[in-house]
Amino acid sequence: MDELFDHAVYGGKMLRTKIILHVFNEIATNKEKEELREKAMILGICVQLCITAILVIDDVMDEAETRREKTCWHKLENSAVIHANMMNSFVYTLLKKYFRNDPNYSNFLEAFMNTEHVTYIGQNMDDNLSNPKELEKYKMPLFKKMATLKTAHCTFVLSVKLCLYLLNITDTKLHDWATHLCEKIGILFQAQDDYIDVYGDSNVTGKIGTDIKNGKCTWMVVTSLTIMNKHQRKLFQLHFGKPEEASESIVKEIFQQIKLDEKFQTFETESMKDIEDSITEVDENYKNIAESITHITKFLHRRNK
Repeated sequence: MDELFDHAVYGGKMLRTKIILHVFNEIATNKEKEELREKAMILGICVQLCITAILVIDDVMDEAETRREKTCWHKLENSAVIHANMMNSFVYTLLKKYFRNDPNYSNFLEAFMNTEHVTYIGQNMDDNLSNPKELEKYKMPLFKKMATLKTAHCTFVLSVKLCLYLLNITDTKLHDWATHLCEKIGILFQAQDDYIDVYGDSNVTGKIGTDIKNGKCTWMVVTSLTIMNKHQRKLFQLHFGKPEEASESIVKEIFQQIKLDEKFQTFETESMKDIEDSITEVDENYKNIAESITHITKFLHRRNK
């Protein structure tokens, strides 16, 4: 078990845990910080366990080689899926131990269960859409739906909602606003991941990109399909989703020809502007929460891993 935690759980950006602690430190009163800091850290641990379980299963599905600068756990252990389920069970053990008497215990449980539910639906969409023979299905609305389900909820929605519940902030309209905003942030985050998978330095990202070889429905592919000429599209269809390095290089060359890098920079800038505009829509009483989420977006600006 120690080896599992040392290899699979520890490391990485720890983004989800950082979001919980960041929002907590931004909006909690001094008294709440003193009384609830330990519980905020426990929730951070729960989120890290939950996301690690999800990523272990995702790596199995993608036949990925590396994660967090290490060999993927499923490459070392045949029981990787069982271990993922074990890690997920630890989440509920910790919640029961530390929060069973909390007035929002049921909300904590619901937040984690809903996150698992929608994330696995999103992963299933991702798997089913990875079919280079059906490129007509690779459309932006479908990509955004998939990104919302498989990425936004487990990366942003869960962390923000947990922090609000910890501070006993249960206003339904606020939670709906925060969820909608975090979904927008999650779509941008997934698009950035897609970009990094193609152009990122594996020494920096800690993983080797596989999206082109696996024929994934990514922002890169969805966007490129609307730009390529007939010759480029025919070449793309021949090489996209093929395991050979030469085929991957040809697809990347097409991306260069259509200046997909520039298109992404424009998309990223416009998405950030849309997110910033949405942040201003919050009720005046919750401006401090809006500001804390504004700071989260700074983690994303021009990120390279």
